[in-house]
Amino acid sequence: MKEYILPALLCIGACFLIGCAESSEPENTAQTETTAAAVTTVTTTVTTTTETTTVTTTTKPDYVLAENIVPEIDPATLRTTKCKVKLTNQGEDNQPYTKNYRILDHETGQELRLISEDDKPKSSAAEGVMGPGGWTEINADWEKRYGSLQDGLYLLEIELEQVADADSAEDSDAEPVMLRKVVRADLEIDSAGFEPRLSIDPATVTPQGCTLTVKNSPDTGRSYSMVYRLYDESVTPRRELLRELDEDARIAGNYHMDPGGTLTLTYNWRETYGSLLEGTYVIEIDLLPEDGTPAKAYCATFVIE
Repeated sequence: MKEYILPALLCIGACFLIGCAESSEPENTAQTETTAAAVTTVTTTVTTTTETTTVTTTTKPDYVLAENIVPEIDPATLRTTKCKVKLTNQGEDNQPYTKNYRILDHETGQELRLISEDDKPKSSAAEGVMGPGGWTEINADWEKRYGSLQDGLYLLEIELEQVADADSAEDSDAEPVMLRKVVRADLEIDSAGFEPRLSIDPATVTPQGCTLTVKNSPDTGRSYSMVYRLYDESVTPRRELLRELDEDARIAGNYHMDPGGTLTLTYNWRETYGSLLEGTYVIEIDLLPEDGTPAKAYCATFVIE
């Protein structure tokens, strides 16, 4: 695909040089639990004019946590609205599974507030079976159900099947109580990890140039437009000093980053601009994602002392 990106980038770069408007500007670790949550006991004291009565209500969880089923969230697919989860059967028995999932508050274990019932699971019917050593992938897209999640730590719960409660099964005369057999994994939302990050090592900064490092986010490959802009940030509003085609990057073919990849760009504006005075400056570049979304501007700040 890179051979098709280069002509497009050159066209984008030419547009920026001719007349584009000035821009304004972990690996997630899955956690498998193997013990059920504790029984919750609530004690209520009722006082009347003649006596005090204490009523104890015991609430038992409606689920059990599966053993030997390991959920792994793919960090490259994690967004504020969705992710992909790989379930692996590390046990010796077949394991049915569904694609029903919920997002829970990490501290309370309560499901997040629903903004729509339309996307809520309607059935617990099995989608398939994982044999020993087998695996499956679940696509969790919760935007319609919960909206976009704020940065923080959550629990992603996936229901595998309905099983009889072991305690109720001891009473042969009663209908067995059915529980949800589930797996849970830590879901950490850090929106900063979904954007490329630009940095300039102060040791490389001189009045005539600097070295810019671009660390791509893991979501998609991106390509550098091979045009950079230099701004004086010491004045308000900031002033564009230079808008230049990066010939070095063009000649070297140094413009493409794979997901999670790194690009190192060395700039020297001595011939095109001269030397910078003391102050704060910004380098701005445009990156074109491979996923079809529009190019976006990113910038990094440096100081001349």
